[in-house]
Amino acid sequence: GANGTVNALSVGGVDTLIYAGGEFSFLDGTARPRLGRIRVSDGVLDSDWIPSIDDGEVRTIEAPNQAAAPRVFVGGSFTRVNGAVARGGVALNTLNTNSNTSSWTLNADNPIETLAISTNSTRVFAGGSFRSTGMQTRNNIAAFTTAQGDITAWAPEVSGGEVFALALSSDKKNLYLGGDFTTVTGTNQARIARLQTDTGALIPWRPNVESGAVTAFALAGTGKNITRLVFSQNAVFAGSAAGLFRSQDAGTTWTNISSDLGNAGIADIALDPNIPQTLYVATLGAGFFKSTDGGTRWSKINTGISNLNANAIAVASNSTTLYAATDALSQTDSGFYRSD
Repeated sequence: GANGTVNALSVGGVDTLIYAGGEFSFLDGTARPRLGRIRVSDGVLDSDWIPSIDDGEVRTIEAPNQAAAPRVFVGGSFTRVNGAVARGGVALNTLNTNSNTSSWTLNADNPIETLAISTNSTRVFAGGSFRSTGMQTRNNIAAFTTAQGDITAWAPEVSGGEVFALALSSDKKNLYLGGDFTTVTGTNQARIARLQTDTGALIPWRPNVESGAVTAFALAGTGKNITRLVFSQNAVFAGSAAGLFRSQDAGTTWTNISSDLGNAGIADIALDPNIPQTLYVATLGAGFFKSTDGGTRWSKINTGISNLNANAIAVASNSTTLYAATDALSQTDSGFYRSD
């Protein structure tokens, strides 16, 4: 377990590794400042992969779930990684022999809250509360090349609030945003928006979401889990401080489906990679819940979890192994859990 809060989880290495990031200093009893990874096969900490996030906290991780992927992408409020300046975001080498080196840094002036990788892994999108990154002006959202971290010309403006969640559509032509922003590319567009991935243009879309910043967003079906935002084709699930909402008409109308969740705020949504109707949510104060009918009914799955202020949840490809992250009650009461 961890001796502090775990904020983010991401499954990588073709479901062989689970990355965990947050505010902890130890993971599985070993020094791992704010970031570490665990082998899925036996639940043991990878003792050879030892990057160091030197300050701040990790808020988002995006690990390509591919064999021999060379980099894992990490965002948060930190300013130094492995002893060097790395403000807001960093790409870390995944090979054990190079784990204490960074491929590149984003150098954002404020925290990066969320990341999403393009299908061909050539670009990584970053969202947060920044005004500049990569030594160029960018308002809360930006795109970088995955290989070198070069900032691209893709530069839509998001204002009036932060971007908390990102997800690419199944055809990868659209990028969906969630947050507490009010304006996108000069147009009034509150809390949820979608942009063209090639041009950054705002695509007309007027979902009606009740008050509360959108912090997690999912479209059920593909089972791909991204911290705070997941996308697929059958239904849309938007989680906010006001609860969980479902749309079955591509976001035109919404139904509040939070009654079984105690109307708690939503921190994360995870989709089963094999069973589209099965999904999980992490809530702010009520713990974790599971639905097997696409979100109509929910059951609690909090056995063995002390702190119900949940932050993240991830599902392995076997559909049975779950990873859950919460605030830690103490240094001995971990905020990181596994269920088989």
